[in-house]
Amino acid sequence: MITRLVSSRLPLLAYHPPKVCDTAYMQALDRAGALPILDTEFLTNTEIIQTLDRLSNMDLLFGLRLSMSNKALADYLQRNHIANLDLIVFFYPTTAALTDFRFDNRDYKFALEIVDIKLDREVERIAPHGLIVKGMEAPGKVSRNSAFIILQWYLENLDLPVFLHGGVVRNTAAPKSALSLTLAMGPCMMG
Repeated sequence: MITRLVSSRLPLLAYHPPKVCDTAYMQALDRAGALPILDTEFLTNTEIIQTLDRLSNMDLLFGLRLSMSNKALADYLQRNHIANLDLIVFFYPTTAALTDFRFDNRDYKFALEIVDIKLDREVERIAPHGLIVKGMEAPGKVSRNSAFIILQWYLENLDLPVFLHGGVVRNTAAPKSALSLTLAMGPCMMG
């Protein structure tokens, strides 16, 4: 069964390039039917909050990619509801960060960006709405495994919607995938 995680017209996440936020780019992604994701990895909390204020006043849905170790911003999101923030994507700097991570604000849907296999216990404890798995073909911090391997492992071991970041081509979108997940890509195109 396919479970819809995002409210965008297409089940497609599009990460904004790091270190910047071009609202026109975010609007274009939204008009195209994708969910634009603001990547906060190299931004200060002040820059992130200013950008969130701008985006919250715009007529578009968007997502936010945020480090699990950024407790100040997670607290800010707990205290401030942003109506058009459709998905928060939490990534972990190390697997140890998963041990203490909690995000209890169920006003927001959130996903975990996963680069390691066999984290099913941690994922079940955190209870995200979905996963974004990154195989070795994706940019940034990635898995030691290929997209195909990490995707199949999580489809087999957890019952959550799974997005695949990078590495999506005809041969990795296996038949099982079409039946059991919502498939989306980061900065790559379907081949």
